[in-house]
Amino acid sequence: MTTLGGFSAACSTLREKSMETAAANFRRGRVVHAALALTILLYVYLSEFLAPPDAKVSSPFVVSITVFACVIALIAYQIRRKKLQPALEKLQQDPNDSEALKNWRLGSIVPSVFAESIGLFGFLLRFIGAGRGASWPFFLASLVLLAMWRPQMNLNARNSATPGVQ
Repeated sequence: MTTLGGFSAACSTLREKSMETAAANFRRGRVVHAALALTILLYVYLSEFLAPPDAKVSSPFVVSITVFACVIALIAYQIRRKKLQPALEKLQQDPNDSEALKNWRLGSIVPSVFAESIGLFGFLLRFIGAGRGASWPFFLASLVLLAMWRPQMNLNARNSATPGVQ
């Protein structure tokens, strides 16, 4: 019986350690996400501070940047959809699954970075002389996507050992 009791204790310790690992990954994801959102605000400030006087920026250029930003948002959505949900389902079954944690990180961070790049398009437009009406929608879209795609991890609703992981 001692061997079985020791095995049970070892499994419990391993489970707690993996939950800490999942919680640590979640916290890291939230920190990266917050940093990305703050840099968008920094881009807004810098673009206003460094912007040259309004210049004539060709409409086809603005349209092409807009189309490119939409394509990036769709790619980010697909990455998030294909990586995040299956990873969350695997992590609910087995929090020790390192492959699922890797996919969770990929599905959480990469779309956020893509959303950040949309904000950079706004910075680019403002920096080359486009008005606020052309650049600020990119900043706004970036912030909205970051708000929608914040990291989430609900490993076990019944497990209260990892507060704050949702």
